[in-house]
Amino acid sequence: MKPGKRFIDKEDLPEPRLWRRDTKAIVGSILLAVAFAANMQIAERIDTATVGGIIPWSGTMFARIWFTAAGVFYGLTGALIVASFNPVIAILTSTGPLAPFHILTNWTFSIPFTLLVHQLIRRNRGLGMLPFVLLVVSCALVAGLTLFLLWIYIFKFTMPQSITLYVWYVFMSLPGSILAFHFIRGVSRSGVIS
Repeated sequence: MKPGKRFIDKEDLPEPRLWRRDTKAIVGSILLAVAFAANMQIAERIDTATVGGIIPWSGTMFARIWFTAAGVFYGLTGALIVASFNPVIAILTSTGPLAPFHILTNWTFSIPFTLLVHQLIRRNRGLGMLPFVLLVVSCALVAGLTLFLLWIYIFKFTMPQSITLYVWYVFMSLPGSILAFHFIRGVSRSGVIS
């Protein structure tokens, strides 16, 4: 494949290692986590204002940018730092009823995504847009199950209501994954992450 609008060449990406312990990875992950938390302070309030916070519809879309970037650039170290940082802030600032459960949902997305994206990068010598989007949506299918169980067993929603929310949650990963791909491509080509 030629590098183009829908492909990120392996040479533009950092060496795919799952457990990075270098200072650059930890500091970079913390910076992504802070940017993610700032972004989520706005998105979670939009979610709470529009639907009472029962589904993180705008938060899901923007979270895909930060979770995927952390996983691609910094491996599981970055993915877990970014996935864990905002839930603590969300609980402390009481952003919505799902705040205590964000860490479980975030980890359920970030861990499989990071493991699979590193295999995808190695196998394809880079990252194509379509496989990336399919991977993000697939991981959202899994992460959405944690929310689905919350809606059924804790919030006592009916099955049709819970299925509708689940489909909405997964669907919001689609625009988020497209934004995330372009964000990762732009950052990787800029040379900021090496």
